[in-house]
Amino acid sequence: MVSSTINILDDSIALYRHLLMEHFKHVRKGLIQSHLSTEAVISNKSGLKESDLIKIKEDISSDLKGEVDISLINSRGVIYMTTYPAEIGIDLSEIPDAQATMMDVKQSGRIRVDLPIFEPAGKVFRAYSISYIKDRGEYLQLGYKLSDFAGFNRILQSSAINSLLVDKIDLYLVHKESAGKNFIASFTDFSPQFPDEVQKSIMKALNTNSIIDREVNIDNKFLKEFYKVIAKGDSNYIWYEGIEHHLIYRLRLDLTAQKNFVNISRIISILIFAALLSFIVYGFVRFRFSFLMPLANTVESIKMSKKIGDEEATGCCSELSLIAESYNYHLDTIKNDTEELNLINEELKRKNNELEKAVGEIKKLTGMLPICSSCKNIMNDEGYWQRVDDYISEHSEAEFTHSICPDCAKKLYLEYYDILEKRK
Repeated sequence: MVSSTINILDDSIALYRHLLMEHFKHVRKGLIQSHLSTEAVISNKSGLKESDLIKIKEDISSDLKGEVDISLINSRGVIYMTTYPAEIGIDLSEIPDAQATMMDVKQSGRIRVDLPIFEPAGKVFRAYSISYIKDRGEYLQLGYKLSDFAGFNRILQSSAINSLLVDKIDLYLVHKESAGKNFIASFTDFSPQFPDEVQKSIMKALNTNSIIDREVNIDNKFLKEFYKVIAKGDSNYIWYEGIEHHLIYRLRLDLTAQKNFVNISRIISILIFAALLSFIVYGFVRFRFSFLMPLANTVESIKMSKKIGDEEATGCCSELSLIAESYNYHLDTIKNDTEELNLINEELKRKNNELEKAVGEIKKLTGMLPICSSCKNIMNDEGYWQRVDDYISEHSEAEFTHSICPDCAKKLYLEYYDILEKRK
């Protein structure tokens, strides 16, 4: 909205400036011609009176179709005779730029035209021509009122009327003197002195050639100001020589309604957010007590292999109740199966003990036994050689009684063996 308003203002001013270009060219040319004719009349007239200047003024104003004032300036730079009473007695030598202008025309002998030059008293621009009349030892100055230049302000104010947001538009002129001083005048603000903030904003916009904005509060209204330099237009056409003027407008927007709308929107947003937050908190609390806590109790009971009590699932969702019911059922089943398995295990233990007791009473030799191929001794588990009868006695229930076989008897007791055989 702000950028579009500024663009409309710039376009309108650019169009108006374009229309003024030809007017300024005509003024410059006509002013020089009028200045030459006035200089010729004054140079040849002795005993010049104020009435003579008024007569010349009327003729020039008729030719240029505008208001022209004539001033005579003595060699010291003081205006001693003029058709514009407000300027009588002004010492131009105290104004650095004017002093330099008078020195220039005196040395060069030419007519110098400066336009536009702002006149603070009348809030208008004037085109001034000045020359040095060597024969009279004084200066001649013509001032042409550029009344149409006020059209800038008319454009701005019409834009303010046609906009709902625009509170006011002010037009300022900044004159930067050669001495480095800044002169600020306004077409709309008739205050003798502008606030420091306004002056700083104007100069900042001028020095940076950018749009400067700042917020102000006047009569409980929220206002935003935008300061912008009016472009000089066609750079090939010089309006003035040796003088630096700048036009700056201030666009003041009344954003009170917009700010109130924003504030109301913020309040509504905060209320909606608070309602949503309350709903979320309420939902979370309800969710916590109706689901999370029963779920946590259920999980804890499952971890400890405990049955889930009815109070732990009270008020919870049906799915969790079904889980609790199913878990309790399987827990009871596991408990019954465990008790049955314990009984079976006890029975198995009892029978195992009986078997171990029976096995303990039965001793038998199994496996491969290392036996000497000569003496027939057997190597025991400790690695010692034992007689066969001793080894078997230790590792079985068998007991030995000694006798002798026929082969051994024949071999060992041959003499007795034959006797015994005969007896048989």
